Amino acid sequence: MSVLVVGLSHKSAPVAVLERAAVSGDTLTKLLRDVVQAEPVAEAFVVSTCNRVEVYAEVDRFHAGVTAICELLARHCGVPPHELTQHLYVHYEDRAVSHLLAVAAGLDSMVVGEDQILGQVRSAVKLGAEHGTAGRVRGALAAATAARSGAASIAVANRTREHAERLAASVNTAATTVTGLADLPAAIAAADVVISCTGATGQVITGDMVSAALAARTVPGNARAAGKKQSALVIMDLAMPRDVEPAVAGLPDVVLIGMDQLSEHASAVRDDDVAAVRAILEAELAAYQSAMDAARVAPVVVALRAKAANVVDAELARLAGRLSADGLSGHALDEIAQTVRRVVDKLLHAPTVRVKELAGSPGGEEYAAALRVLFDLDPRAVEAVTRAAPEQEGSR
Repeated sequence: MSVLVVGLSHKSAPVAVLERAAVSGDTLTKLLRDVVQAEPVAEAFVVSTCNRVEVYAEVDRFHAGVTAICELLARHCGVPPHELTQHLYVHYEDRAVSHLLAVAAGLDSMVVGEDQILGQVRSAVKLGAEHGTAGRVRGALAAATAARSGAASIAVANRTREHAERLAASVNTAATTVTGLADLPAAIAAADVVISCTGATGQVITGDMVSAALAARTVPGNARAAGKKQSALVIMDLAMPRDVEPAVAGLPDVVLIGMDQLSEHASAVRDDDVAAVRAILEAELAAYQSAMDAARVAPVVVALRAKAANVVDAELARLAGRLSADGLSGHALDEIAQTVRRVVDKLLHAPTVRVKELAGSPGGEEYAAALRVLFDLDPRAVEAVTRAAPEQEGSR
């Protein structure tokens, strides 16, 4: 089985396509379940954020896996295949693992180095193990960022008051209030910056709502209008699909910032910082590859050591029978047994360690095959070890 990723992101598709392709809730759950049920797929999880939709899967056939995932992605996204496929990218085996590491580290993000994506990947893996959905945490991140940036007060609006109160409690700002969506116009009127990021399928902030908020900002007696020109109202729409009606951008004294503008003005990150992170990822990928290579030859090594142990035990049993008749003490027999086992372990140590090291080289599997032939290992013993490994993992 090999790792395969099929997806699209802000690097491969325009915001309009990403918006249409976004999956969440029941749609995401159904997509994940259908992918897992596809014949070439053994396991899968889906990373679905504002900036990407990616299906990670373990497959036994590359072309069949790509075909199945592309078809299911198009079906559940509701985007015709001929429109979607031109924006899709595919990574396989080592490249797929390397891509996942880069995504989790924030190197593939719109804002390079942001750490939210790591939590999203973790959530995708966890929920995929259960039966797969992807949650949204961007609203909480926005509130926390505003607090760290020195916001004097923060108002949290949500359909569910309990959710709003939980988010407000997590923000390190004393002046944090909670309001319902029905009171959103009043909250907008009192705000300098509005950040919207919901999972709604329709628009949450309309042109009429913002117009009413602007009018309230200029009403005589309003504290905001006390003798000075009002600053522009900044609205950031971080949702996918969009929360804010596009007409809002045409209103006077309103600055609307969407995901497309953010992609054009992503924060600059120093090249040497990115290079340092990539070096870490390369080291982690090399360690992963070494572990996978070693795992492939591990059944042969285990079978070899088991055979050696059986041979030693049989010879020691015969030796004990002969020497006991000569009156040799039990302590002496134990010392002989330990010495023989140490000798065998030392003789096997170098070749078994070396075969694990060579497993990652070109033709590495041939070294394991050589061990099987040279030591006449029973293929059934090797297969038994291979089967036992996943059973032991599952019982932990």
